[in-house]
Amino acid sequence: MSQDRIRKAVVSTGRDHFKTVARTFGGGGHTLTTDEPEDFGGKDLGPSPLEMFLASIGSCKTMTARMYADRKGWALDEAVCTVEVDYRVREGGGAAKIPHLDITIEFRGDLTEEQRDRLYEIANRCPVQRIVTEECVVASRLGSG
Repeated sequence: MSQDRIRKAVVSTGRDHFKTVARTFGGGGHTLTTDEPEDFGGKDLGPSPLEMFLASIGSCKTMTARMYADRKGWALDEAVCTVEVDYRVREGGGAAKIPHLDITIEFRGDLTEEQRDRLYEIANRCPVQRIVTEECVVASRLGSG
């Protein structure tokens, strides 16, 4: 998986309230629908953007571990990642709550403890986690539409 390749998504929201259609470019190209749950004013036509983010980091971690295990010839039957977000009061006080990701990853298969530890280490270097935890520049601009 080349991290140097430019990846792109175009997302649009029309008159259907919170329903969005995301089109991705860079691989085969895919179309995804996101929405908000009904109790948030949406129609629950797809996962929420937050759910997509949680799924993204979990998917990236398990894929990264899979690629490494395959390269090493290790007997990884399944990698399972559970990602939850909780908003906690900032240490030291203040009114703002900060998101806290609780992530559990399990490696199933005929693996040694050393292999499990190495897969955990590698999974924590996945590209999506690195976007969140390392320096990332977000440059937004108003289009001419």
